[in-house]
Amino acid sequence: MIKRILKAPLPQPVTLRQRGSFAQSFAVMFSAAAIAGVGVLVSPVMLRLCAPAAYEVFAVFNALVTT
Repeated sequence: MIKRILKAPLPQPVTLRQRGSFAQSFAVMFSAAAIAGVGVLVSPVMLRLCAPAAYEVFAVFNALVTT
């Protein structure tokens, strides 16, 4: 019985191209988190470059677009 298990073919590796695979779902969630992190990293730079009133308008626009 053990010999039959050892001789069984190994399953094919999961690729990102297969729809609904764990690897594809993980890549989508990780990329979304990375994109959100870029916005957090850029916000201090935006604060220094723009006036407070312009930043308020940008924050409201960003909240409406991302929700």
